[in-house]
Amino acid sequence: QAGRGGRERRHRPRALLRRRSRSWYGQALVRPEDAGFEAAVRVVRTVTLSKLLRPLNSVDLVDVDIQGAELEVLAEAAPSLGHLRRVHVETHSSLIDQQLPAVFERAAGEWTPEIAIPLGEADFSGGGVQLWRNEA
Repeated sequence: QAGRGGRERRHRPRALLRRRSRSWYGQALVRPEDAGFEAAVRVVRTVTLSKLLRPLNSVDLVDVDIQGAELEVLAEAAPSLGHLRRVHVETHSSLIDQQLPAVFERAAGEWTPEIAIPLGEADFSGGGVQLWRNEA
């Protein structure tokens, strides 16, 4: 995220839902579709995936299970994915299942899907799963 004067900000404040109950245990970034959801909200500092990857020469696996923010995070990091070997993504909507291949088509590297099980066709607690391998 670029700040004033074109400088990159170190951390980006984001609202985070936190809830512990029998029906949902976890955390997720607050998104527009969460309006009216009853949960504690806390503002936290975040960092982009590309910034986390920047100092690393080689990464064997990145596991992405981020409660509906998969497209946002991976699209931002797409130019930085060239030195990753595999990315495992738990998808949380049909839209993510459909649009994720386009993110990997634009990403650095030569990405091919190893596994793609759409939302509803597997028992992943309401999500689908995709595993991508970089052939580069």
